[in-house]
Amino acid sequence: MDENYRISTGIDSLDQTLDYLRPSDNVTWQIESIGDYAFVATQFVTRIALTGKRIVYLRFGDHEELIPADALKKRGANIEQYNLDPGVGFETFAVQVHRVISNEEMGAFFLFDCLSELQRYWFSDLMVCNFFVLTARFLAERGGVAYLALRYERHIYETISRIRYATSVLLNIRTIRGATYIHPVKARGRSSKTMF
Repeated sequence: MDENYRISTGIDSLDQTLDYLRPSDNVTWQIESIGDYAFVATQFVTRIALTGKRIVYLRFGDHEELIPADALKKRGANIEQYNLDPGVGFETFAVQVHRVISNEEMGAFFLFDCLSELQRYWFSDLMVCNFFVLTARFLAERGGVAYLALRYERHIYETISRIRYATSVLLNIRTIRGATYIHPVKARGRSSKTMF
């Protein structure tokens, strides 16, 4: 495979299992804790930062920051953090996010806060799902890779089903007794003996 199409997660064993990420992949993590998501996000962003490619962090959650964007920027990383307010409503928020994506270069890498946080503002699983589906499609057209997350057991079956259909890569992550386990559920366009 062409090196331009091999994008690392920052976790070597996961790269081998998935046969790496591809441009236009939306990587959705089902998480129990923000700490697990912050761990994989940090690995991913650190690896991308070493290449000098553009990283965009969309910050809107009430949880702690996933990565220290300001510190990375001071060290020379090509990173920008956008602080957005989902309290402005679904349409305005979605337009703001799509505007950020449109104004960034093609092939940029995007990191989103946990999408489950949006339920608090929109009071609707359907709106969270619609936001994901619209945004995932738009991100894929831009040719970069996006990391997104959802909390286990916070969404109805129909929401998870539609997101699973729309995303390119779906992974479950859990930490049990100090050990972190990652289980690929879906990886569009690739397969391996160890993937599922």
